[in-house]
Amino acid sequence: MEALDVIVIGGGIVGLASAAHLRRDGLRFAVLERAGEVGGTWRDHDYPGCGADTEASTYVPLLEPLYSKKRFATRAELFEYCKLFARKHVGLKNIRLNHSVVGASFETKDHLWHIATNRGVLRARFVIWANFSGADVTKAKRPVFEGQEQFQGTIVHASELPNDPGYFRNKRVAIVGCGATSVQLVPSIADAASRITLISRTTPYIKKTRMTPGPKSLLGYRLQGAVLRCKNEIISIFDSHPHLEALYRWPYRFREYVLKRDGMPAAAIPPLTQPVQCTRRGYDYLGFRNSLKRPDVDFVSIAGSSGIERYTPDSLIVNGKTVQADIVVLATGYHMAEIAFDISVDGETFSLDPHNIRGLYGVIDGLPNSLLAIFGSPLWIIPPRLAEFNTKTFLKLVRHMRRNGLTCARINSAKAAKMTAMVQKLNRKHIVLQPDCPSYRYLLSNTGQESAGQLPSKTAANLPFLPFPTIVMELITRLTFSPRDFDFSSLGQASSGSPTAQKQVGDKVLQDA
Repeated sequence: MEALDVIVIGGGIVGLASAAHLRRDGLRFAVLERAGEVGGTWRDHDYPGCGADTEASTYVPLLEPLYSKKRFATRAELFEYCKLFARKHVGLKNIRLNHSVVGASFETKDHLWHIATNRGVLRARFVIWANFSGADVTKAKRPVFEGQEQFQGTIVHASELPNDPGYFRNKRVAIVGCGATSVQLVPSIADAASRITLISRTTPYIKKTRMTPGPKSLLGYRLQGAVLRCKNEIISIFDSHPHLEALYRWPYRFREYVLKRDGMPAAAIPPLTQPVQCTRRGYDYLGFRNSLKRPDVDFVSIAGSSGIERYTPDSLIVNGKTVQADIVVLATGYHMAEIAFDISVDGETFSLDPHNIRGLYGVIDGLPNSLLAIFGSPLWIIPPRLAEFNTKTFLKLVRHMRRNGLTCARINSAKAAKMTAMVQKLNRKHIVLQPDCPSYRYLLSNTGQESAGQLPSKTAANLPFLPFPTIVMELITRLTFSPRDFDFSSLGQASSGSPTAQKQVGDKVLQDA
């Protein structure tokens, strides 16, 4: 079988964003998607209230606007957008549905990636990893508490919920976790459930947000996106530094929890010492804060306590108190930086141990001819936009190789190590590493770095983090990208990145695969 130029693993919005730019560059590629439809997160999640907590005009790829009816797009809008984007910008013939990847290996003998799927083996010169979603239902976290087997109600992860508030009608509901899912779910089922108890380890900052109509014109869409991105960039500067963050935190707290408190329970207000950056800020556009004022909605904080102790046949025991429940919803997130198959290079398994991974420009040290689509992100990211930028940068490398007849590119290990050391040095005083920042502990528990004394960004899914706004990070990448940071080789030649070696290769391009 003839080798492709590129294989993209994952047909979610990140994989589609990358694939669209491959098509624009004229490459032969295939997107491998395990399910029968594209969409990823927005295909698999459909709980009541499900939608983006990032404004529509800043979230989706730049190639195609999303004219959402509201400022924040619903799950249905985003799912339809993914299908439209796939048809218009990727091409359905380039998407291979129901293709589950079971293994990936790079062979030096032919400088090709061999991707094993449930439908056979595909070969390609390059691979793009777009399967590190933070909300992959195959990696749902399902904490188990003592006595779970005797609980007579229903235990369900939020990703498995139907889009039907009636599912909760006249039920006592305990929701474990208070992230974006709970902020959307609670107000959407409050009128149906007989009682809701929200159990939170880290009390989040929740901003009351108006659900204003979305722009109707391309100009308005672009202007709104530019304004919101500028605002987010400014906030990211404050978020990176403890002293600057305090200047942002106190006006934020005063506005949201003094002027707008309106009877919110004390347990739902973050501690005075908790930096804003240290919980992902929730956008309340469905009425979450108002729901917390209802007599049939309870907010229970388990920070610094024994937490959830055990199940009984009809309840949870939390901090020694009984929480009656017919349904327990686990809004507990996902295991990040994990994949379900082995990756090898010349027969040797590549370890995705987040303690040791290094890289530059999205190419991971030890994985030739590949791109991690959401590489190099700030702590809170907009994955589709980042995937677009990283793919365009990666294509510079691909074009260089095609021009010079090169078939293998490895990141220079010494330069990757130097970059990793620089990132850790820059981040020694980052706010996320402060002792009163629960996000550090939360992110480490999601990325397998519980014992690591460094930023959680040094993982396969989030590497490296620079303490700068996104626009600065992208500018640095544009200015510093150079083929000299790679070690190249062609078929039958030893690895070398020198101009002399490149000249000896000749003019044959990727088609020699």
